[in-house]
Amino acid sequence: MQPLMETDEIFAYLGIGQTTFYRIIADDDTFPVRKIRGRWKADPEELKEWFRHQRSTPDHRNVVEITRPRRGRPPLNRTSPKRQVK
Repeated sequence: MQPLMETDEIFAYLGIGQTTFYRIIADDDTFPVRKIRGRWKADPEELKEWFRHQRSTPDHRNVVEITRPRRGRPPLNRTSPKRQVK
């Protein structure tokens, strides 16, 4: 058995941040982590197996509709009118 992975190693392996990590723990009962002395740890083999069995395409409920207008500030490139020099 390999040594258990710490949270920062799990973040790096899965390519996720802390918020996503805790969201997965809350939402997915099959996520192979365990809390040992107040710290989340995972067996690398179990984590690899869990990762292999995840869907490669997102669930249709989580897909954002692309036709919705963009909110917020527009990109800075090519958004302002050209200034005319007098």
